[in-house]
Amino acid sequence: DAVKVVPDTVPGASEANFSRIYAREEWGADARSGLGSREETTREFRVFLESFLRDHSVRSVVDAGCGHWPSGYQRFMNWQGVHYTGIDVVPYVVAENAAYFQDGHNLATHGLSSARALCGDVSEQLPPAELLLVKDVLMHLPNRAVHSFLEKSVNSAKYRMVMLVQNEVPPVAIRDMVDIEPGQLLSFDVTKPPFNALAFEAVFRWKSDEPKVAQLWKR
Repeated sequence: DAVKVVPDTVPGASEANFSRIYAREEWGADARSGLGSREETTREFRVFLESFLRDHSVRSVVDAGCGHWPSGYQRFMNWQGVHYTGIDVVPYVVAENAAYFQDGHNLATHGLSSARALCGDVSEQLPPAELLLVKDVLMHLPNRAVHSFLEKSVNSAKYRMVMLVQNEVPPVAIRDMVDIEPGQLLSFDVTKPPFNALAFEAVFRWKSDEPKVAQLWKR
C-alpha cells in the first residue's frame, strides 16, 4: 500500500504518522522503534548513559519520544535508581509501556525506583526532571516542532540537563535548505542554522546503525 504522510499543517500529524509507522512495523518488527533501538546498536551508548547518570547523580529522567520499551534498548540498561517518565505520541505504545512498568520485577531488573508512561508530544510542554533525554526523535520532526521543543524545554528551569542523541551529520545547515513532515527522517546538527542552539556540546560518539552523537545542554 502507498504510505500516506499526514502533513504538519494538519492537527495531530505527529500522532497519525508515528502511529502508522508502528502499526505497519515500518521501522522493524523486533525493535519496534527502529534499528537504533536494538540491543547490539546501543551497547556503547548504554555504558555511557549508565555512567553519566551515576557520575551526575541524576535522580529523575524524562525520556521524550521514548518509543516501545518492551522491544527497545532501555530494557537492557541499569537506570541507576532514577525515577523515570517515558513520553511518546503513539497511544498504544504508551499503553504497552505502562503495562510493562506495572510489573515490579521489570522495575527492579532495570534499576528503576519508579516508572510511568505518558502520552505527549516532544514539541509541547513536558514534565520536569533533572535530565531530559531525547534520543533519535528530533531528526524525525519538522523545523517548526524542533523550534518549539527548544523554546519550551531548553533554557528551562524544569531541567538541569538536556541530552539530545541523533545521527551525526557533516557541519552544514541542511535544515536551512530542506524541511520534512512528522515521521520522515532528515538528520541535522542542532548547533547549526536554523536552530543555532550553540549551548549544546558533543559529549559522546559511537557507531550504531549510523554514526551517532550525544549533545548535552547544562543549566
